[in-house]
This record gives sequence, structure tokens and C-alpha cells, in this order.
Amino acid sequence: LSQLNAGIGIFQNSIKDFIDVDPGIKKYNNLGEFKIQGLEPELRFDWKDYGSAFINYTYLFKAEDENGNDMPDIAEETANVGVNVKAWKYLNTNCTLSHIGKRNRPTNYQNDVADENKRNNLGSYERVNLVLTSGNLPVEISAGIYNLFDVQSFNPIHVRADYDVEHPGRSFLVKVGYKL
Repeated sequence: LSQLNAGIGIFQNSIKDFIDVDPGIKKYNNLGEFKIQGLEPELRFDWKDYGSAFINYTYLFKAEDENGNDMPDIAEETANVGVNVKAWKYLNTNCTLSHIGKRNRPTNYQNDVADENKRNNLGSYERVNLVLTSGNLPVEISAGIYNLFDVQSFNPIHVRADYDVEHPGRSFLVKVGYKL
């Protein structure tokens, strides 16, 4: 038996008392309130004994502060496509491709950073994760390869600084748990 589920979510988040730090003078500032509004459609297909597949997308209509300025460093769009395969009675395989859209610097960024340290907006990137998980056993073992293709990507930091935070390259994680 197979099942297709479709859903769509419309959301609004309010973030109050967001704190920023100016690294040059190590001063903390309250940036006030931000409002984020968006849309999230999703499709999910389940095969009873074989696994599932999903696709979802997030689009932000608005991400701005109380003065109407765009909230920096947030991707306007993100998307995920994934497949879960029950490869065997005791093994599940998950593979997920994620897309993160471009992220813009704050509107006043170019005025706040010295010329030699100015950087452009950050482009989009894609990342693939692969995780194998044991099931139906007293001991659960999970082994994952994250950023499978070793894509170099960065997160901007919301402070006025002359660097971005690099995401980890390809990494491996093994977890072992015991069910009581």
C-alpha cells in the first residue's frame, strides 16, 4: 500500500530583542523586533514496506525589522529532497539533498566594514547527507556522512565583522544507542 501526502504551511514568526555585537568595540546592541513570513509546501510519498520520499520548499515573503529593513544573512529560499529506503529488515538508508539560497549582507554592511575586508553577498549552495541506521534491534547504530561531496560553503555572521563562518567539510558521525 502506498500513500501520497501533500501539505502547505503559511507562517509568521516574530523575533524580539535580537542581540548584535559590534566586534570592533565589543558592544552589544538590541536590534529590536524582526518579523518573518513565508510559505512551506511539502510532498511525501510512503511505500509501506520499502521506505519514503519527500520534497519540501520554503520561501520567505518577508524577513524584516520593525523599520522595514530586510533581515540580513537569511536565505529567501531553501529546499530539501530526500529518500528513505528500508534496505533490509534491520537497515534504513536516508539520502537528503538540501539547497540553501543566497544570503544578503546587512544594508549598512558596506559602510561598516573597512574597504580591504568588504565581501559580497553569499551565494547559494547544495549539500548531500547520507545516513545508515539499524532498526528492530536492541542496539541502534547510526552512521552518517555529512556534506558527502565536500562542498565549501559559509554562513555569514550577523555582526559587522570581516569574516564568515565556514561550514565543516565532509564529516562522519557514528552513534550507538541502547533501547531499554
